Amino acid sequence: MLTAAEAERFFMRALAAHEEERRRAGAPQLGFSAYLWDGLGGTWGGSLAQTSAWEAMQAIRHVVRKAPRADLAAYLHLGLRLSGENQVPVGA
Repeated sequence: MLTAAEAERFFMRALAAHEEERRRAGAPQLGFSAYLWDGLGGTWGGSLAQTSAWEAMQAIRHVVRKAPRADLAAYLHLGLRLSGENQVPVGA
């Protein structure tokens, strides 16, 4: 499981990546995953919990893209709020 600090950082970076992708909509871009990876830096992915969080985020994005009314930003804000309250387990 990610620590509260890791989870908070992960959700903050995911929200920033989502906002960057939306800002660049219609223009050539790298996309959410690239922005998230860049935002997390080279130290991310060194644990099973971090890898699990990454894979879970990719799955969530896939599901959200299939549901037109789903709001990824709302889910990310909720995850960020709960991680700050130490109430959300993220990853394995």
